[in-house]
Amino acid sequence: FAYTGQAIKPGLVYAAADKLVELPEGSYSLTIKKYDEASWTYKEVKEMKDLGEYLLVVTDNADDANHIVAGAELKVTVTDKKIFSDVPNTAWFYEHVYNAQKAGYMKGIGDSDIFAPNQTTSRAMAAQVLARMAGAKDGVDTGMSFSDVAADAWYANAVAWAATTGVVTGYPGTTEFRPESNVNRAEFCIMMQRYAAATDQGVALEAGEADEILAKYEDGASVPAWAKEAVAWAVKNEIFGGYTVLDPMGDITRAQMAKMTTVFQAEPLK
Repeated sequence: FAYTGQAIKPGLVYAAADKLVELPEGSYSLTIKKYDEASWTYKEVKEMKDLGEYLLVVTDNADDANHIVAGAELKVTVTDKKIFSDVPNTAWFYEHVYNAQKAGYMKGIGDSDIFAPNQTTSRAMAAQVLARMAGAKDGVDTGMSFSDVAADAWYANAVAWAATTGVVTGYPGTTEFRPESNVNRAEFCIMMQRYAAATDQGVALEAGEADEILAKYEDGASVPAWAKEAVAWAVKNEIFGGYTVLDPMGDITRAQMAKMTTVFQAEPLK
């Protein structure tokens, strides 16, 4: 939460279809505890106001028969830095998410203050982020069309740009882009490598270097043949593979996408 100098009244939301709905105040009880550095414990307080880390203990209000709220303990931070409400400044992805927002690559869900860092990303989202990186303008004429991309879809221009530049392609044997399908980590490495080629950036692989790079990872052999060059390229360019495993077929999260894009290119192209 952003520090305002005033008491902050937190609320709870839940996902319903394609939107976030706020829970009625009387449907749950909320206990606020602030972390005390001297005792290394959380102590109950009346309000959430000062800078620091808090523990919000949520319990169900049995008097409300319309909602059932599972008990939960939520750690939140009141910070004087500009950040999303669900991105604490102690998270590994904090700087990456902040940089992605500052650069204009990524925004909150529905332009809200919720970033959803662990949410998976769709092909439409990936195209939108890469188009923003390139500074793509509206009105791109691809000379082709995907049967499942409506002209008035929020992602239509981004997909058009990505298709024109070769950053994305349709599914083989179809005219479909499948904008709502999740993007896995290997697939985004491919998109990033194509983006680098389209914008003349990045360091190219040398002959035979892909196998050498992937062999350093516990699951390097699990990278499919169609993605080996791209995954190895992403590792070489230091935007991917920071751990001992690659998890190439795992869905890429919004936080991971924020990291890969901002480390590779800090600001959008002119």
